[in-house]
Amino acid sequence: MGGLRQVQISAACVAVEQQMRLLGCSGVEDKLQDCVPETISFFLKSGVTIWMLTGDKRETAVNIAQAANLVGSGDKVIHLDAGGDVQQCLQDLSHTQCIIGNMPHSKDGKASVVIVVDGHTFATIKAAHWKQFFSIATCIKSAVCCRLTPLQKASIVEMFQQGNQNICMGIGDGANDVSMIQEARVGVGIMGLEGSQAELASDFAIPRFKHLIRLCAVHGRFACVRNAYLIQHSFYKNNVFASMQAFFAFYNGFTGQTIFDDWIIASMNLLFTQLPPFLAGIIEKD
Repeated sequence: MGGLRQVQISAACVAVEQQMRLLGCSGVEDKLQDCVPETISFFLKSGVTIWMLTGDKRETAVNIAQAANLVGSGDKVIHLDAGGDVQQCLQDLSHTQCIIGNMPHSKDGKASVVIVVDGHTFATIKAAHWKQFFSIATCIKSAVCCRLTPLQKASIVEMFQQGNQNICMGIGDGANDVSMIQEARVGVGIMGLEGSQAELASDFAIPRFKHLIRLCAVHGRFACVRNAYLIQHSFYKNNVFASMQAFFAFYNGFTGQTIFDDWIIASMNLLFTQLPPFLAGIIEKD
């Protein structure tokens, strides 16, 4: 159905656009923000799988993906355009799996393949061939999903999070990205001209897309290191405190008498062990 529809649209355009005199033309360009290609390249080189989820039409979405370096010059682009045809959709998925299987894979098991799928085809895949589509999704470096509804964007995020327990980050700047941002484990809203719904629904808000590198690679790394240190410190101080009580029990005949006064036990975390985790949570770096 999808291929027949495109043929009919092309035939209608040919029938209408005849004996016309061109008086002028205009173009509208939605320019990318600064350093978007560099940001995308940074995460792709880091082994991050990037999916572009948009409501734009197929041609526009592919052009934006190419301009943003999401689709490289050496990548194999596969279009899934079966529409509502379940059998054709199954054939396209099987053919895609064969192509991926015959291509070289990187160290993280990803092939240099980018699939392009529209919302109508995705609805058919979700209803009939969900597992096969997910197996493909885990073997490719990136994908472009066009003509998606907000709920379909959230469904793709849910697919990755439930399929293999991956941590997904949803990034958006408009109201149609809110459901995706809320579904993701980590939601990032970009402040823009499309309202503040995305940033209000997100966990983190950044002014520009390029700041995503610093958010993940700098602040995200520091947060991971600091949380790990605080967890280790918490286990250490509590084990030391409990061990002294346990050893003291051998000397008092297991009467239940404590080695510390009650006020020391009650205020240990507040007065005596507050400074190390406080400083580590602020200045600890690797």
